[in-house]
Amino acid sequence: MFESAETFSVELPYTMSSDDYDKAQYHAPTTLVEWNELTTLAKGEGDNNPYQLMQINYKRLKDLKAVEISIKKGDTPIWGTSEPSDLTANDAASWLWSYRNASAILDPDNNNWITSDEDLLKVERTNNTLLTKGDKVSIEIIATGTDDTKETIKKEYIITTDDVLNATYSPIDLTGLSSIAADANGPDDPLYQLMQISYDKLEALQSTKVSILDSDDNVLWASQDTENKINSYDSYWPYRDASSILVDGLIPTDQTILDSVEKSNEFIINPGIAVKIKIEATKAIVPDFYAAESFSVEHPYTMTIDDFTNATYVNNMVDKLIQWSDPKFYHKNKADDVPYRQLQMNVTTLQDFNSMKFEIFKDSQKIWAENINEAPVANKLTCLWPFRDGSSILDPDGLIPDNQDLLELIASNEQQLAAGDEIVVKITATKDTIPFSIVADYVCYRRRCFKVYV
Repeated sequence: MFESAETFSVELPYTMSSDDYDKAQYHAPTTLVEWNELTTLAKGEGDNNPYQLMQINYKRLKDLKAVEISIKKGDTPIWGTSEPSDLTANDAASWLWSYRNASAILDPDNNNWITSDEDLLKVERTNNTLLTKGDKVSIEIIATGTDDTKETIKKEYIITTDDVLNATYSPIDLTGLSSIAADANGPDDPLYQLMQISYDKLEALQSTKVSILDSDDNVLWASQDTENKINSYDSYWPYRDASSILVDGLIPTDQTILDSVEKSNEFIINPGIAVKIKIEATKAIVPDFYAAESFSVEHPYTMTIDDFTNATYVNNMVDKLIQWSDPKFYHKNKADDVPYRQLQMNVTTLQDFNSMKFEIFKDSQKIWAENINEAPVANKLTCLWPFRDGSSILDPDGLIPDNQDLLELIASNEQQLAAGDEIVVKITATKDTIPFSIVADYVCYRRRCFKVYV
């Protein structure tokens, strides 16, 4: 005897796409108009539309007397208009739709068509009328032949996440980030490099603000744009953290207070730190349509070593206060007094100075810092780092303490950096209360770093 009948099954998950839904619909044969596949018109194409549009494609199989389109959500008309004067046969006819509900401007006494181009802008230049993911609409094209026969074709469409994202409107457009060099013919002949933030306004706005935010969305810098005209604009940022002097969330109008940050190098953002450039705009109330509406665009940016160097204020010194020596780095082997290898950093001071310190950063976090106790005169100086992460023992001033904690940290190899770890070295010399810093990056690698304490 053998086994009785046996049943087996396999399963494979699948998610229906909007394209599947469109192409799986049955459409009866027609004689006047026929569907083509729905497509999209990307932002900036065509008449430079400010967001993606749906292109509703169809064929006019014959010359027609009239043709109109109607889009409904459920039983409610949300879009409607008639074809312009060209009604000749055409295999590539189309309409454009902005994924929006225009029911507020449809004329019930005139086939529920859009009342005017002026009213159309009121529902298109906002996101209050934008449909949401999962909304199902029916699109109808109603054709009238030259013999007055009528024919309607219809298809359904489901709004997707990408539709909503790509059709979202913003009256501001961030067009580029660049830099203005020191003493350039830029804003007030800058004393050092500035970031130039360029953006366009697509319509008159009630207010516009440009902000620089840290990774936790704390405001580092913010300025208000009082112009409300359609135009191209530039805003400038000195690569500094002005959070300590902001007034009502904006940089102060008092130039003396602003100079305390702009003419100091203490507030420059360190290399490797990620920030966000954010532009916010508010659009005024449109009576009978919608309340005031806010928009924003963001762009990530990471500070570079060149940004830090070029944004440093030198207080009109003839020469810079400090620069790297050649070689910049030297690997000092272990000796009788120091039983492990160290990284030696070599600098040259071109003028006498008041104080100096060096700092080591890994992944934007400080892992080591010491004052350099050398004679404060123009000279070649060195500082040493034991390839270790000392962040756990930094004192309240952010410096490595000269105590038992340091001895224990060095005597253990647990905090030694690994091959491939990237660090940023920052050396700061201060003269007449003005700090001046130089920075450089360094990659730890096995031959240099893996000489451990024994």
